[in-house]
Amino acid sequence: MKNNIKNGIKILLISCIASLVTTSCEYKEIADAEYSDQILYMPGAKSGIYRVNEISQNNAPYRYRLDMENKKVIVPLGIYRAGVNNKGNVNVDIIIENQIVQELIAGGELTDEESGLTSEILPQDKFSVPSSVQIKSGEEKATFDLAIDLQFLLDNLHKRYATAVKIINSNIKINEALSYLVIDFDTDFLIARPGFTYSSEKNGTIVTFTNTTAFGVNYKWDFGDGTTSDEENPKPHTYPSLGAYNVKLSATSVTGEVIEYSSVVHLWEDITETYILNPGPFKRSDRPTGKVGILQDWSYTPNVLASNGKGGYYLENGGVMDFYSSSADLTNAKIYQSLQLPQGAYKIAFTPYKFTGTNTCYLVVYKGSELPDINNIENNPDVLGSYLWNEDVGEIEQGVEFSLDSNQNVTIGFIVSNQAKSRLQISSVNLYR
Repeated sequence: MKNNIKNGIKILLISCIASLVTTSCEYKEIADAEYSDQILYMPGAKSGIYRVNEISQNNAPYRYRLDMENKKVIVPLGIYRAGVNNKGNVNVDIIIENQIVQELIAGGELTDEESGLTSEILPQDKFSVPSSVQIKSGEEKATFDLAIDLQFLLDNLHKRYATAVKIINSNIKINEALSYLVIDFDTDFLIARPGFTYSSEKNGTIVTFTNTTAFGVNYKWDFGDGTTSDEENPKPHTYPSLGAYNVKLSATSVTGEVIEYSSVVHLWEDITETYILNPGPFKRSDRPTGKVGILQDWSYTPNVLASNGKGGYYLENGGVMDFYSSSADLTNAKIYQSLQLPQGAYKIAFTPYKFTGTNTCYLVVYKGSELPDINNIENNPDVLGSYLWNEDVGEIEQGVEFSLDSNQNVTIGFIVSNQAKSRLQISSVNLYR
């Protein structure tokens, strides 16, 4: 009996051990089966469209390089393999699949939101790719180049071109979602577009320049007074005196081409108090019995006095110039004054205060002692300068420059048409030379 029990226990132990060994072997086989031996893909395809549209800055990974000797733009691309091993050489075929590009164009996915430009298919005779590449045994990737004709791109600035590169292999699995890459190329970044803005204090000789260049890699400033700088954004520049200076900014493109931009920088002298009466904060000429009044020292058309015989002045912000009618539209309303100015270059400007409703307002400089009608400003030879109020600027001085060849009488002022209950107010008017 005891021997039978012992034999039974031995058989049970042997069975359990055999079962454990068998289970362990089966688990290992299942785990191996879950992983593909090798799979190919293009890593750039993860982002969908591979855009080449800007110069490389701040050591960011570049998406192209220039081969100036052969006049090519080189876009480096790659093919990767993943899986449980990387044994064996793998040859991968490369084809151009522009049906993909056509579908993206039709779906609006290759239209730039800012410029509105839609990419065109890059002509196949203007680029080249190898027909195949090899991932060597033991390696995980192989690289190849898309080489685009540089002169073709330079001859077609302000355009966008796209092509699709697809990988094929009949022996190794390919991740279909990452099997192709659409390259979208914007030609504009090849040539620098230099530009700058500047600011200075009234009657000041210190100017702050802001570089607004697109696609520049190196810069040279000529400040027009015999001094230069190689900085992208130079420190505030001090001029020897007020006056006009021809400032030039040269920007080097990624191709090495140098593009120059120039603009006259005026350091104006404020001569408002010498020539303009009641420039603001504005004063009224009538008895102050309410907020609405008649503007002192300025001429005006009768329709400006739309509030019971008053108008043109409003008691707010120390006193503002005011265009307003509560009952009817204002049409061709004018507030102005005439000046005798010597020969020279000038700037007339105003500081907005309030703009509500629907208004059209022109600041105008005109030969003679009156202002033209609002529909006779454009292409009028007697208009020395005009500026349409930009309501988006806010309470920032706006104006227009003009020049006189001789001493003459000019009229400066505002011409306004607005809807009833719309309001337009001005804080001050300034004249600079």
